[in-house]
Amino acid sequence: MGLPLQNGTPLNQGNALKRHVRPAAEKLGISLGGWHDFRHTLSTKLRRSGVHPKVVSDILGHKKVNLAMDVYDRTEIEDFVQPLAVVFNELLPSCYPERSAATNPR
Repeated sequence: MGLPLQNGTPLNQGNALKRHVRPAAEKLGISLGGWHDFRHTLSTKLRRSGVHPKVVSDILGHKKVNLAMDVYDRTEIEDFVQPLAVVFNELLPSCYPERSAATNPR
């Protein structure tokens, strides 16, 4: 990272991770081992927040979107909930018609 501090000196990556990034992540319940973990977390959180993949790729410093998504993005358990709920809500009434009739009287 080439970001300068307020006094103009370059930011030390190790100090930044230890003093700023890890404490902030811990407050959010995120455990980080190092910058690589941070990049994984950042990519995943940005995607889940609806940020366009090209923007995520640019933030991570990758020229190719698929590289950023393939390497750093993770699928979290929460990503499965909505799609599976849609499928289950469509399939369950046909599997259990007696429950469907009880909850949807005609």
